[in-house]
Order: sequence, then structure tokens, then C-alpha cells
Amino acid sequence: MIWSAVAFAVHEARRREDPSEAAWFATSAAGTILLAVLGMTNFPLAQVNPTFTLALLWGGSMARQGLVRFCWLPPGTDAGAR
Repeated sequence: MIWSAVAFAVHEARRREDPSEAAWFATSAAGTILLAVLGMTNFPLAQVNPTFTLALLWGGSMARQGLVRFCWLPPGTDAGAR
């Protein structure tokens, strides 16, 4: 599972033309590798910071991929009114 996540992130990072989108995927791949190596040596999953940071990176990557869509609207409006 780790290999498929890293391969997906590297593939998407190389495919993107926008440098900021490519950076999200590259950072997600690097963070996944870092946490995997750290997990094999230290087991940091009891700590909140490394796990939350990786979840935040992958959440941003999935939003850039289009798998998650964020829509910020003012109160009282609906999505069809845009």
C-alpha cells in the first residue's frame, strides 16, 4: 500500500504542469516515505503531529486530484446559484 501511494504521488507530480500542484504530490510522496521509515524504526503513530501532517498532505493532494471537492459558500446560498 505504501508503494502504491508513493508511485501514485510521484506519477501525478511528474504529470502536473502547475508547480504548486506538483509540489503537493511530491511532498505527499516524501512524507509517506519519511513516515514509513520512521514507523519502521520508532513507531511514531502514537504521536499526533506526524500522522496529522501526512493526512493533511494527502487531503490536499486528493483535493488537487479532483477526488475531493471543496466548495466554500456564504451562508444562505446553494451550490447551484454560482
